[in-house]
Amino acid sequence: MRCNKGMSFEFQHHPDAHLADVEYLPPVGYERVLDYAIRELDRLKPIYAKLVQSRIDLYGASSELSSDIPVTDQTYDDNSYHAAWYKKELRLRHGGAEFHNESEKLDDHPDDTPEQTRRKAAYRQSILTAMKELGGYSLDLTPGKSSDPLDQKLGIRESILDPKHPIEAGVVIVPAAAGMSNHMRIRDTLRNIESGAIQTNRIIIATGERTVGAAEQSRVEAKGFRAGATEFELATKAFEDLTGYTLPETEPHSMPANYGIATPDTKFIQATIPVQGTPIEVTIVEAAYDRTRRHDVTGKQFDRANTDETFYATLPFMKKGAETVVIESHDVWIPYQEVIGNRVLGLYADKTIMATGPYKDDRVIYNENGEIDLSLGQGVVDEMGKRIDDLTKLLIEAENAKSPELALLGRLVKPIPDMSGAHGLKSGYREHPIDTQSSPEISNEPLVTLSDYGIAGQSYYSRGNALANEGLPGVSPEVKLRKSIAETLSIINHKLQSPLIADFFGGAVELYVEEGVRSQDTQRHLWSTAIPDLLKAQHPHLNDEEINERVKDLIAKPREEDSSPSPHETGAAIDVILRYKQDSPTFVKGTEVPMGHFDGNTSGNITPDYYEHISLTDDDDPRIRNFRRAFYNIMTGSAFNITTGLVVNPTEFWHWSRQDQLAARVGGQGKALYGLPENGSNTK
Repeated sequence: MRCNKGMSFEFQHHPDAHLADVEYLPPVGYERVLDYAIRELDRLKPIYAKLVQSRIDLYGASSELSSDIPVTDQTYDDNSYHAAWYKKELRLRHGGAEFHNESEKLDDHPDDTPEQTRRKAAYRQSILTAMKELGGYSLDLTPGKSSDPLDQKLGIRESILDPKHPIEAGVVIVPAAAGMSNHMRIRDTLRNIESGAIQTNRIIIATGERTVGAAEQSRVEAKGFRAGATEFELATKAFEDLTGYTLPETEPHSMPANYGIATPDTKFIQATIPVQGTPIEVTIVEAAYDRTRRHDVTGKQFDRANTDETFYATLPFMKKGAETVVIESHDVWIPYQEVIGNRVLGLYADKTIMATGPYKDDRVIYNENGEIDLSLGQGVVDEMGKRIDDLTKLLIEAENAKSPELALLGRLVKPIPDMSGAHGLKSGYREHPIDTQSSPEISNEPLVTLSDYGIAGQSYYSRGNALANEGLPGVSPEVKLRKSIAETLSIINHKLQSPLIADFFGGAVELYVEEGVRSQDTQRHLWSTAIPDLLKAQHPHLNDEEINERVKDLIAKPREEDSSPSPHETGAAIDVILRYKQDSPTFVKGTEVPMGHFDGNTSGNITPDYYEHISLTDDDDPRIRNFRRAFYNIMTGSAFNITTGLVVNPTEFWHWSRQDQLAARVGGQGKALYGLPENGSNTK
């Protein structure tokens, strides 16, 4: 029976909710998280070493370890050093393949030889032992099923939590997933609250925008439940089916995403339902993902937020202060999501994290000989690889949180990658395909005025410069560009306000944009006249053919077809520098941060990585290399532990773009998303 009695749908932030900008939250829980990471790595060391030893004994020596010496004698004193070769020995996600695409299967197969069958069976027993020692499978490993008909229908065992030892939780987070996983996790949450094993009055179901495939929908419907077209819909319907309450058929609320760059809004719905007479506030959150930058190693675009992002999206619904957060997941044989919870909720919200969840009743089974065995063991090993990898990253992040000045300095001066490969990729970028159909909300994104986003800038060609004493006729000083690019620059500019950044540069700095959208007339003039004349004046020894070749590195050829616009015509490309902060939003001479470049310079030192390949002389400003590095790391976002998706032109350190043909080509993405903007008057 469905009813709405007693339900409340008016959204109200918690009064003590965190600020939206996660990166500016103080890492309040770093001491607790650091202790957790060290403790877990210490605990994992002998368990993983024993499993690696079993693997070597069964399958032979590895490329990293000797088979003549016990694995434990080849380990490091510092456990964080183990991640690379543990991953190589245990993790099945080789070459960046996604989960469930493992290169090795550990279940028996009809084509296996007797020796292969023997080895697999022995290795599965080693994995079972590791599962038990890790605590992820804390029950007696005897296979069994729950006596509850609903649990049997869902395929989960009885709860692992004991009401005699209740957990007082500020909130329970249920990370959504595919297929029946939502039903399993929500069911376990509800039965734990009903039994008193978890004492809480708040549940957050954290979902993403991922599209649910037909096969996944069929699995849900085959169990007699309703499916949804997206992860958010699937989780919402699972909640309704399991509770008997119907959520209102209205558009979800929205709020700015509090993580990453260029993301759309986070969406959510809220309700209050009674569970065993206790009102429980339920929030279902749809975490946004950045469509401009999320691609796998094959170039395929992701269509969902990752676990970190879904946890970040829950922060605005958290109360400040220490409390226990229970994370419900069926992947609890190796509690991977506990690590991510500590990284996000522990580090930035001072929460104590506990992972629990229902065990699938077909994970541990009886084999044909009546012996306890393991199914889908490769998934368990994959979780082990992720666990040690993420624990190591967590340890580093927590240590950096203790000394933010040192951590930021290290990220700022990180060397710029070698651009020689990008130089080769740039060739022929105007033939790179543009796809304006798969993500129309990006491709049709409007142009905006940069000054509306609080960013300084003036069109370079609207003022006197190295090319002309006066600006070019008809060029407006106003800089226009795509909306999401402007939003990205605004976030970068906000992060530049840090006192640590001002100390590094010797004064407060800001972005200064010298070019966004450029008209076709201006592009033609630059290509045919202005740039060649400048090169001839600076390099009189060059002949016409050499001048023409140099022009190609400095300016894009005017478009001949609408299907191949020059980068600045798309609104996705910018010419940007750092300058010392000014009261005036427009050009102020002599305010740029020194990076070894002067107005009109066309020499080789304008490539982003120029100073990585030379020895600085006494005549060079010793700050130049570090300032050039800092600018690169600021624009990519790595200085702030974020990803902007912006890609630098390998021949001009000031030219950046995202998802135009140049960025897609140089960045190794399958297709560009930006062509000519629909609302831009840049076609003449």
